[in-house]
Parts: sequence; C-alpha cells; structure tokens
Amino acid sequence: MKKLLKQFLEKMKKEKVPCFIFMIYDKKNRPKFIEVIVKRPYRYTEPELMKKIPKSYRGVKVKAL
Repeated sequence: MKKLLKQFLEKMKKEKVPCFIFMIYDKKNRPKFIEVIVKRPYRYTEPELMKKIPKSYRGVKVKAL
C-alpha cells in the first residue's frame, strides 16, 4: 500500500498541489481512504487547486480538506 501512496504523492507533485497526504487503514490493514490536506494560504488564494485533486485514485476514495 505504500506504493499506492507514493504514486499518488508523485501525481500531486506533478499537478503542483502543495499538500500533506495520509492514508487511513481499517482494522484489517486495507486502505480505507486517502486524506489530502491542502496547505492553508494556497487553499484560499487558489481555488483551482481543489479541482486538481481526484475523487478517487485506483479504487481508493480521496477526501480533500
């Protein structure tokens, strides 16, 4: 699952989205969702950044904050 997270991180770097990324797992160690937190000054000054974040990535839901 770390490979999936690294691939998603590379995609966000390619899109130039300044953010923190976490993967939340369930009790059986399966990925539940990916949480993306966009850095504050950019989130409010550049609203198009939120549109660059996909709703899901390879079958895993993505929550953007």
